[in-house]
Amino acid sequence: MGSGVFVEEILQESNELYEMKARNRISLDDLILKVSSKVDLDMENLKSSKRNRKVSYARAVISYLAVNQLGWNASDVARKLRISGMGVSKCVDRGEKILDKSEIIKEYLA
Repeated sequence: MGSGVFVEEILQESNELYEMKARNRISLDDLILKVSSKVDLDMENLKSSKRNRKVSYARAVISYLAVNQLGWNASDVARKLRISGMGVSKCVDRGEKILDKSEIIKEYLA
């Protein structure tokens, strides 16, 4: 398996991540508003069936932050964004590539 030190480090990182999620748990509506305003996109366009670059970017960022950083359920995100669960999964993957730096993530969650 691993040494006790390694296991302790993993547990500590896991606890820190859990605490960050709990501390930063904001509503999906607030997250959507925050990301929409940062990318200069109104809510109606975000929730429409449009597939332009700005909408795709915003959905990817929202999905990644909501599911992976804040612990929201993908089906809740899908309902809010009016896309399918599979669409959220794809957005999470794209969002991870976009937000690969922790500084950017903190900017959206601050």
